[in-house]
Amino acid sequence: MMRTGPARRRGGVLLEVLVAIAIFVGAALAVMACVDRAAGALERTRGMQRAADLARSAMSQLEAGLASVVTLNGPVPAFEGSDGPGVPYSGGASGDGESGWELEVQTEPSEFGSLTKVTITAVRRRQESGSVVYSYTLTQLVRLGGRAGASAGAVGR
Repeated sequence: MMRTGPARRRGGVLLEVLVAIAIFVGAALAVMACVDRAAGALERTRGMQRAADLARSAMSQLEAGLASVVTLNGPVPAFEGSDGPGVPYSGGASGDGESGWELEVQTEPSEFGSLTKVTITAVRRRQESGSVVYSYTLTQLVRLGGRAGASAGAVGR
């Protein structure tokens, strides 16, 4: 004989509550996955923006004559920026005065007599594997000090 009445209704309510909780948990997990992907995309965008800023800054220093190909090439020193005192702008210096970023500067002569083709690549690598995390390359024609062909083709290493 089947029961009808209050006991059967209580079992049905319990089942409905369990189904509702399962749906809520599934929806919460989906939202958390979306938030995690968005946070990862934001971090990648910030890294690419820093790489672009470093490359543009180096190109500006080169154009203004404040730095040379030799002085720009290599590790980027850490500095205190808008992130606050003692916090490197690069977001996590290794503690040895380096920011974790590296600039690779190459020059080559151009078909325009007084201009040199300058390529600056800002790179951040993983410390453990050395694989590239972020990279941005900027190429521009620049009038370097002295004769344009004198330093063209030099790689400041």
